[in-house]
Amino acid sequence: MKNKGYGIAINCYYIVLSLFVVFALAMVVLYLPNWRSVDFNILHSIQDYLFLLPYSYAKFISYFGCGDYWLWPRITAAAVMVSHKYYLKAFLFLIFTRVVFFVNDDFIKHLVCRERPCGHAYGGYSFPSGHAAFTMCMYGILIYLVHRHVQTEWWRILLITLLTIWIILVCLSRMWLNVHFPSDILAGLLVGFAMVNLYIILDKFFSK
Repeated sequence: MKNKGYGIAINCYYIVLSLFVVFALAMVVLYLPNWRSVDFNILHSIQDYLFLLPYSYAKFISYFGCGDYWLWPRITAAAVMVSHKYYLKAFLFLIFTRVVFFVNDDFIKHLVCRERPCGHAYGGYSFPSGHAAFTMCMYGILIYLVHRHVQTEWWRILLITLLTIWIILVCLSRMWLNVHFPSDILAGLLVGFAMVNLYIILDKFFSK
């Protein structure tokens, strides 16, 4: 029980720290106009390396990681959990991967109202990145579940590696397409990371 309580305290710390950094970044974006030029410089430095690869790769990764394409991985992952009788885990997974949309896109974005680096050529606001938030939330939860429940070590390492690479690729693709600043990506990842830790807290609390 002591170790369980300690683990929950650590997860609470991660949530508070993540949200604090998101708040700090939002204040920087809102009240330090010069930060936009700094963000542009960092973005262009990253793009100098990303442009070595075909632009179509970025479009495929970005669009495959959004919209209707998000539905099927969610359903598949939840179905696997249900098949192993992890009903509560599946339910919370579906809830959290939906709530993250509201927290990020319907709440924080409309408070900050930051214009994208490409201007109005791409709809919506820029801060934080919805792709980064959702991808971190969804695949971060799956990484946690794989780490906890997959018994075969090589299979566990392979799955965690692939899921981590996918999170990185989706985030890079958003900067590659010039629709997000690096600070947008970082804030989105932290929003998703906070949701992952909240999921872990509930999972530990309800687990026997």
